[in-house]
Amino acid sequence: MKLSVKLPVKLPARTAVALAALVVATACAPQTSDNSSSGKDEKTGTLRVWLFQEVNNGPKEKVVDAAVSTFKKAHKDTKVTIEYIPVETRAQRMKAAFNDPKSAPDVIEYGNTDTAG
Repeated sequence: MKLSVKLPVKLPARTAVALAALVVATACAPQTSDNSSSGKDEKTGTLRVWLFQEVNNGPKEKVVDAAVSTFKKAHKDTKVTIEYIPVETRAQRMKAAFNDPKSAPDVIEYGNTDTAG
C-alpha cells in the first residue's frame, strides 16, 4: 500500500531551505535545566512586566488589569508587578536590563521598531 500526501501549496525552494535551517537550529539549541531538586514546576514568586506607556494609557490599563486578575486567579501564589515605561526612555531601560539581569523584567512589550537600533 502506497501512502502519499499532497500539500495544498507547493513550497518555494527558499521557504523549504529556511524551514530546514530552522529545524537544524532548533536541534542545536542548548538543553535547559530540569530543576531536578524540586521535581515540579515552581509557580510562586513575582512576575515583573514592563509595558509601554501610551499617550492615553487608560484603555490599555483596563485590559492589562483584567488580564492580571485572570492570571492571579490561576496562579494564586504569584505576584504580578506592572511597570509602564515611557516611550522616550524604553531603549535605555532595555539595554540596562540586558546588562543587569536582576533588574530585567520577566515579560516585556517590545515593538518591531525597537529591533532596528
